[in-house]
Amino acid sequence: MSWVFLYIPDFIIVPSFSYFLIVLALTKDGSLRTPFFRFFIATGICGVSTVITHILMNRVIWPANIWWIQTILLVINQSGQLAASVGKFYIALHRYFVLRAVAVNESIWHATLVRVLLAIQFILPLVLTGSFFSFGYVIQTTVNDSISFQIAAQGLVVQKIVNNSVMIGYSIFAVVITHLSSRKLTALRAKLEGTSRRAVLKQQRNMFIIVAVCCLSHILKAAQQSLVIIFSLNGTIDRSLYETLLWPTFVATNGIATYAPALILVLRSRRIRTLIYG
Repeated sequence: MSWVFLYIPDFIIVPSFSYFLIVLALTKDGSLRTPFFRFFIATGICGVSTVITHILMNRVIWPANIWWIQTILLVINQSGQLAASVGKFYIALHRYFVLRAVAVNESIWHATLVRVLLAIQFILPLVLTGSFFSFGYVIQTTVNDSISFQIAAQGLVVQKIVNNSVMIGYSIFAVVITHLSSRKLTALRAKLEGTSRRAVLKQQRNMFIIVAVCCLSHILKAAQQSLVIIFSLNGTIDRSLYETLLWPTFVATNGIATYAPALILVLRSRRIRTLIYG
């Protein structure tokens, strides 16, 4: 299967998605500078980093004399995947706290708390990824003078345990918190009064749908990661199996987890469409 064909959506969407994140980060609109959008932007950056580094690591031939580039790409890729899971955890938890509050307030979390959580989102995955390298790493030079770079065997085992523990924990949490949030959204109908009731309900329903898509798309990616674990129980993965099954499904599920929330956000928010298209 041609790898270029599978990456065509990424070649098209990544620049557009990056532009979307930049516009969202620079807007002065107060309603788009809430904790949700802070976490959304940070998580989107993590998602884009995993897409770009995956392509560069697996489809670009790197000469042996610049092996350190592979090191940087691997660290960014692995920490980006963990940070994306942490970010979507924040997004789901924040939505629950907004819906359970007596007064629906998107800025229910203080700005200082949000900054601390964002720091944790980036620093903790970076530290965890760096710890995998404490077990050493292996650089193999092939006949065409390109290199194959990976963490040493013990480090890979620890990495798989950590990554899949995060994915499994996130999946369980996402299902539970999404269910609880849906119940709070239903209860919100009876709690709200006044002329703004319909507008608030519509906004919260849209936000719930966006967050639910964030959670479910990431669970789909977690399921694909479970496939990798199953097929690598004997220590290695057959190259033909990787090319025909594991790699295409990773490209698809990682793309859905990265881009689907942004697409739903654009479709469900007139304010976002106005921001992007003027």
